Amino acid sequence: MNAKPVGAIAAMTESLLELLAHFVSLISLESKQAGLSLAWLFGLVFSAAGLAMIGLLAMLACLALILVQSGIIGWVGVLALAAVASLAGVALLIGVIVRWSRHPVFSATRRQLIGLGEGTEHAIDLSGPWGLLNNRSWRHARRLLA
Repeated sequence: MNAKPVGAIAAMTESLLELLAHFVSLISLESKQAGLSLAWLFGLVFSAAGLAMIGLLAMLACLALILVQSGIIGWVGVLALAAVASLAGVALLIGVIVRWSRHPVFSATRRQLIGLGEGTEHAIDLSGPWGLLNNRSWRHARRLLA
């Protein structure tokens, strides 16, 4: 008579440990993916910055020589034009980096945690490390992750 409750508890414990193992596996896989994405992001940013500087300097030097030799504009105007072009390039690169860095990290884990059921929002706070998201942002984030 005592064997059935003990077997049920053992089966429930085994299921719980298996569920925990799946969650740990999911978190570790997403951590690896986030780390690799971050490494690629840094590598691409540094490569793009180096190539952009070389290309921009070469292009601006050619443009400056053409404009000065043809008498269209003086050295001061050419240098001002080069500065404006450089700042526009920097703004473009920053825009691309910001747009690319907005992809949510650990999206599958967040979907699993949010899917635990209604009423667990107070126990699982995904509003960020400092709680900066307001209620409207929280609702929008939940709609995006669902």
